[in-house]
Amino acid sequence: MRPIEKAAWMLIISVLLVAEIHSIRTDRTNSETHAKDDRDTQDRAFTLVLDKEDEQLKDTLHGFDAVGRLARKSIENQTGGDSYAYITPQMGVTPIPLTIYNYGTNTLTGVLVEVLPPTQGLEEFVNAVLNPVEIDVGTLHPGTFGTTGPRVLRGYLIDPRQINKEVLYQFRIYSQNFTVTQDLFFKPGKHKPLLYKTLVTKQYVKSKAGDTINYGYKTLFQSEYTKDD
Repeated sequence: MRPIEKAAWMLIISVLLVAEIHSIRTDRTNSETHAKDDRDTQDRAFTLVLDKEDEQLKDTLHGFDAVGRLARKSIENQTGGDSYAYITPQMGVTPIPLTIYNYGTNTLTGVLVEVLPPTQGLEEFVNAVLNPVEIDVGTLHPGTFGTTGPRVLRGYLIDPRQINKEVLYQFRIYSQNFTVTQDLFFKPGKHKPLLYKTLVTKQYVKSKAGDTINYGYKTLFQSEYTKDD
């Protein structure tokens, strides 16, 4: 083969080799591009699945939370929760009527009021404690003043004409959640016939040690004497 023919064949072989290398590189690039596109597609699909599952989980947890709130509300309605009631004298009327009101958001049931009027001497006090005046109130619904507002303690009135010094009326208010103790003080005023103040507490178990129970008292409401003007 002449030198010029050898050169021609070498040129042809070189061109074919370059074309093959370019083809291989192109195929590899296309393969890598397709693989990346496939991975991106899979990642997007997986992300969508995770987002959907996350939303479903949030909806499920929200449902559980709603059920939990309803359950707690139902339990509080049955137990009375933290609701409590106390008595307020309706001044300006003789004799003075007393009203009782539910200060809370849950219904109180089985409400019973025991009244210990002012006493003189140990014997009167013991008799008052052993034989208190009992007033069956029944159910006290929560709410604003009106149909679900204060209830009159029927059958018990206070005569201000019999009060010429500071006196103490004690009330024990029983309901399904706990017992409230109320001290209601009266005294004559200089300008008004009668002034009053009150202290409302509840007893709770502070600690236990074996068979010994230590009780504490929590103040629910306290007021100073009404204004004398």
